[in-house]
Amino acid sequence: MLRLTLWVFFETAAGIFRENVTRIMTHSMKEGSITFLKFVKYSGIAVSALMVSGIVALMILARGKGEDITGIVAPALLLTFVSGIAAIVASILQRRAQRAVDVEGKGLS
Repeated sequence: MLRLTLWVFFETAAGIFRENVTRIMTHSMKEGSITFLKFVKYSGIAVSALMVSGIVALMILARGKGEDITGIVAPALLLTFVSGIAAIVASILQRRAQRAVDVEGKGLS
């Protein structure tokens, strides 16, 4: 009988410990993903801004010279578009992850 009681006690304690560790790890992983998504979002915004300013500067410098700058501007516009889309997607995913952390935090209280 004592053996059974000790086994049930240790099994229950291990289950509680496992559940709490899983919850803490899930929460910290969400916090890490929020930080990563912020980095991606701000990097995408920075790259887009730099590319737009570079394209504008290139167009101003090439104005009136009759040079074909399409080979430079087209890839720059594509990179601007892709980094803008990456920033938008990262922003949406960051907001969703933040809501999940907030909901989980309210559930823990």
